[in-house]
Amino acid sequence: MNQTLRIPIHLKVNWKSNLTDNGYILLTGIAPDDIHSILGELGNIIHENRVEATLNTKSLTNSYRALDFHTDHHKADYTCLYCINQSKIGGESRLVDMREILKEFTSKEKEMMKSIFLREHKVFPNDPEIFPLLSNNGNEDEFYYSYWLVKDNLSYPQSRIINKLKNKIEKQNPIQFKMCNSDLLIINNKRMLHARTSIGLNESRILHRFWLEKRRTL
Repeated sequence: MNQTLRIPIHLKVNWKSNLTDNGYILLTGIAPDDIHSILGELGNIIHENRVEATLNTKSLTNSYRALDFHTDHHKADYTCLYCINQSKIGGESRLVDMREILKEFTSKEKEMMKSIFLREHKVFPNDPEIFPLLSNNGNEDEFYYSYWLVKDNLSYPQSRIINKLKNKIEKQNPIQFKMCNSDLLIINNKRMLHARTSIGLNESRILHRFWLEKRRTL
């Protein structure tokens, strides 16, 4: 299990700088009443919901099954998970940094990624039906990926890129850790893929998920 950036908020460290450098941060000992003020330092909450392991659900997020590497909705700059109750068995968080994976692709291959579109979940009004695998915001690459949302009408070159990407992700040594109660995990949703190991059946695992949008500066 990899060592992770577990930082008690009371130390007053520059956690935002660590988040920028590493693509994620795990803050410990966070009181529920302090969550909004902490997240408010990064941006605006655009969506929030309860994530709870449940039997007989159609939602993979709320199931006991393992959840493979993915990003959340493309409008979320940050995915934030607050641990209300952690399961005793399973439920480990897993992270992979796409910046490192993209270094293994040529410029031509990355241009091809921009032509690959994935389905998007309809959450907000006027959400597009599809969104590109890779896009750019200034000098930064922004990634959107969920293997189960890849469209099935890809050309041969596009399929080859997707298969290479899946292979690279599978070969990564992911950052893996288990959140504790009152932990707040903040992930750069445009850079990091996140996943979850399976949860023990009938275990209670409850998280509160927030999607944040950065405040845009003029």
